[in-house]
Amino acid sequence: MGDVIKDRDPDTGKMKTNHTPPLQERLPAWARNQIRPRLTKTLEAIHEEAPYAKIVLMGYPKLLEALDGCVTGINAAEAFWLNEMSTMVATEMGGAVRDTGSYAVFADPRAAFAGQGVCGVPETIHGLVFTGHSQADDPLPQPSMKSFHPKVSGTAHYAKAFQQALTP
Repeated sequence: MGDVIKDRDPDTGKMKTNHTPPLQERLPAWARNQIRPRLTKTLEAIHEEAPYAKIVLMGYPKLLEALDGCVTGINAAEAFWLNEMSTMVATEMGGAVRDTGSYAVFADPRAAFAGQGVCGVPETIHGLVFTGHSQADDPLPQPSMKSFHPKVSGTAHYAKAFQQALTP
């Protein structure tokens, strides 16, 4: 996680001349100062186009249930950090919803997925997937885009969080 990469402009994709700080240092401020305002602006734009719609912004679950070698290549400190990011992301996404007013709600799926992330019982989120690539996957032998996304059983958790968000 300490790797430094060249910075890109998020709007154009063009490389900048500077390097990013390590992700664990960069992400909280970036989420608060860049992502949250962009989410708010997007929610406002949706509301302008559909003023009577109830907009639901869906959050992310905690990914890993075990921190000790559950996923090859992710150590305990990195696993802990990844799980903490779900809390940080939920805070900023919920904040973006509050910034818009009453027409949007935040659906937080973390409670619905509790105990059932990667390496959970039952596991409702894929770990690293190396087989069953889709046509959209890169052809190189790398993990599928299914990796760290919900299994079919996990979609029920999203539905539960969605329904709870719409229930007054």
